[in-house]
Order: sequence, then C-alpha cells, then structure tokens
Amino acid sequence: MKRTYQPKLLILKRRSGFRSRRRKG
Repeated sequence: MKRTYQPKLLILKRRSGFRSRRRKG
C-alpha cells in the first residue's frame, strides 16, 4: 500500500515546489 509515501511526497512538493516556484516565478 503506497499510502505513507503519498502524503510525504505531496508535502515535499508543496513545501519545496510551492515556495521555490513562487520565489523564482
């Protein structure tokens, strides 16, 4: 069951992707 890595991937993408994307964009 991939239910433990799913929420962690969403948080990592939202924390690193959302903050880095908004600052670069």
